Amino acid sequence: MIKETEEREKRVFKDRKEFRGSLLKQITEAFEYIDLLNKTRVTFEGLVRRDERDYPVEAIREALLNALCIGNTLLEQVPL
Repeated sequence: MIKETEEREKRVFKDRKEFRGSLLKQITEAFEYIDLLNKTRVTFEGLVRRDERDYPVEAIREALLNALCIGNTLLEQVPL
């Protein structure tokens, strides 16, 4: 589940998205959703156009995989 909150009020959600299916499907869909929200700015240096994303794609991928690993670790520590 991914939740986007307002800057000032963390209890107010601007958006919420849940992903279902296999783990690979969930990660892929979560990445695509985050990538959709990752804004692109365009600047020009002379005749050269530069596109810059708010967050590098590599950082998003690493954050998702870290969340998966940490989530699995936390689940293993919870007593049944």
